[in-house]
Amino acid sequence: MQQQQQQQQQQQQQQQQQQEQQQEERRQQLAEEAREAQRLKQQEEALQQQQQQQLQQQQQQQQQQQQQQQHISFGGAFQQLSRQELQQKVEEARRLLLDLSPPRQTASAAAAAATAAAAAAGAAAGAAAAADGPSGGGFGEEQEAASVAAAAAAAAAAAAAAAAALGRERRTDEEGASGDVELYIIYVMVVQ
Repeated sequence: MQQQQQQQQQQQQQQQQQQEQQQEERRQQLAEEAREAQRLKQQEEALQQQQQQQLQQQQQQQQQQQQQQQHISFGGAFQQLSRQELQQKVEEARRLLLDLSPPRQTASAAAAAATAAAAAAGAAAGAAAAADGPSGGGFGEEQEAASVAAAAAAAAAAAAAAAAALGRERRTDEEGASGDVELYIIYVMVVQ
């Protein structure tokens, strides 16, 4: 009788040990699955971050290419003008920039950019005016062409910088207004 009781107790202990062992194995398995899920989540986040960085780089490259194309198109348009037309359009752009500059006293980014662009436009006008002087043979003509090219480049840079700066400054007020400002600057300096 006692032997039977002892055997039953041993069996119960063995069953309890087996259950505890199974529970421990299950806990370890769950912990491993949780670690694996965490690793997968980190890999996914790293991949998403990498994709976002690549997308930002592509957008920056596209913006740079667009800016370069705009500068090239501006320069080509200005180089097709005569010295008198170039000087006139630079003066018109300079007056337009001064009219569109923010009136407040605080030095904002747009005000500084517009002021710098106006100064560049004034310098371009001076170069174009200097190119109107008498030339002395082939060397003078080369200097004259260089002056006109320099004036065209300065005017193109002034137009691009002013359009971008004024567009950023006014974009928070009116989206349509900023586009009108940029297009009007280009229209005055190139098409008109």
